[in-house]
Amino acid sequence: MAQQAFRFTQATDGTITIGSGGAIAGATTITATGLITGAGLDASAGGLVNAGAIAGATTVNASGAITGGSFTDGTLTINAGSITNAVSVNASGAIIGGSLTDGQLNITGGAITGATTITASGQIAGVGVSAGAGALTGTGGSTVSGATDFTIGAFALPVTDGSANQVLKTDGAGTVTWETDAGASTPGAAGDILLSDGGGGFSVDASFNIDTTNELLQIGAGGSVYGAFKSNTTTISSGSATSIDTFAGSAYKGAKYVITAFDATTSESQTTELLVTADGAASSFVPFADVFTSAAPLFTVNVTSAASPAVQLTRTGSNNLTVRFMRQTIA
Repeated sequence: MAQQAFRFTQATDGTITIGSGGAIAGATTITATGLITGAGLDASAGGLVNAGAIAGATTVNASGAITGGSFTDGTLTINAGSITNAVSVNASGAIIGGSLTDGQLNITGGAITGATTITASGQIAGVGVSAGAGALTGTGGSTVSGATDFTIGAFALPVTDGSANQVLKTDGAGTVTWETDAGASTPGAAGDILLSDGGGGFSVDASFNIDTTNELLQIGAGGSVYGAFKSNTTTISSGSATSIDTFAGSAYKGAKYVITAFDATTSESQTTELLVTADGAASSFVPFADVFTSAAPLFTVNVTSAASPAVQLTRTGSNNLTVRFMRQTIA
């Protein structure tokens, strides 16, 4: 029986072109150093080795390894094998498989679906990267590009670094951004435990409080506060009595003041000590020391007799006075 002739459409300079309706099927090995072009390429029993490119293919199916320099277009389905040693894998459709190794993966309009692990030593760039329950890992410092943030769980992280000394700040609604550190600090030495009252005040324990609302340093013993310190400054610019401080006579029964006044025009100063006692309904006082550098006192002092005594100063001259005081109160 005569052997039937082998037929082909064209064979020119290492290029095999399969016409309409043709196919290379059942081959154990197809080796090409040039271009293989066709509508259907089925190498389920063998391999496509050392091919320059698979171009124009609508579908490439493989149960074994596909080794080559470039894969372009179409849908690539890997049942049990892998893409190895590829320089570039370009897809505008879906790439479905168990393993993608080496090279650069560019997804222009499709997605990586069903993968349990995606490992890259270079860059993974694309519109959609979906790894299901798997992980995206990079051994060579791979990055996520083409996005303004990276979502983890319920919040989105920025993908670019902030400026020097910035910190990450959340808006409480899922967005995390780089913000300039406000540089806020709390009082106390290293090792101290400070408890905030939510309004700017702090306490080390129940017997030591920093009350920033009332500008007091409170101290005591056994969980109770017995004394407090306060200081402040003001300017006396009129000849009438000016109140510089007041305290609750029901909370503190005694107070000691050290008051200073400075006349910048004459460069003269005065220091006065003052004792005040209160019972929650009325008060009395006595200045027991006055020292001044001028020929006469710069001010006189008075304390109102009330439930909350007020310390008042009246200047004796016509120049403005800068007044400062330190008050020690005892419960």
